Amino acid sequence: MKISFQAQPKNAHQLIILSKDKKATKSFYSAENISTNAANLATLLGKTCISSKTEVKHILSVSSDPKEITTGVAKWIQSNSKTFPSKISLVVQKELLNHLDAILIGILQGRYQIGLYKTKKSSDDFSTSSAQIIIKGAANVRLSAQVKYAQAIYTAQQLSMDMVNAPGNKLKPSDMAAKIKAAAKKGKYAVKVFGKKQIQQKGLDALLAVNRGSEWDPAFIIAEYKGKA
Repeated sequence: MKISFQAQPKNAHQLIILSKDKKATKSFYSAENISTNAANLATLLGKTCISSKTEVKHILSVSSDPKEITTGVAKWIQSNSKTFPSKISLVVQKELLNHLDAILIGILQGRYQIGLYKTKKSSDDFSTSSAQIIIKGAANVRLSAQVKYAQAIYTAQQLSMDMVNAPGNKLKPSDMAAKIKAAAKKGKYAVKVFGKKQIQQKGLDALLAVNRGSEWDPAFIIAEYKGKA
């Protein structure tokens, strides 16, 4: 997944994020394939954010609460998934740029597909390396930090969802331990994995009792991250 900034994105499906009107009765609204003179949106988006020659494809209005933004964007993307290719040009209203991370996480969550073990994957799957989100405008330290944060959060969420959606034969305790170790190496946090013998030595009898119903040996995983103070 590639997220970048461009002044004038080309050949990308446009998604415009606006702040919800307090008088609106619905949380968000959309319009597909509408030809709107983008100059009419200048007062909302800022004259430097959008070209007057741009054809608006989708408009989404959201609240100012980060959690609601992520949930709303994710649900909306899911319901319109067939109309979105793997390349999106994202235009965000200035007042919402403080919540760019919440918007990006919502888009990524909305594009998640339960297809990790499919032989044939969808060509527009946002988990593929060719997928792109292009943010219209110039990057700065604050916005770049939000992009990095969104990618880190979604990477962890995707790992969790992949494990939840994995069939039993693909997620034995040893498989889960391997996945967590790989994620820890990438995310630079510490992981300890106790095998059956160590679990017995530490007296974790309740875990061993549950494991008696499984043909696979148990694993006790401790992941520890110490952030900067």
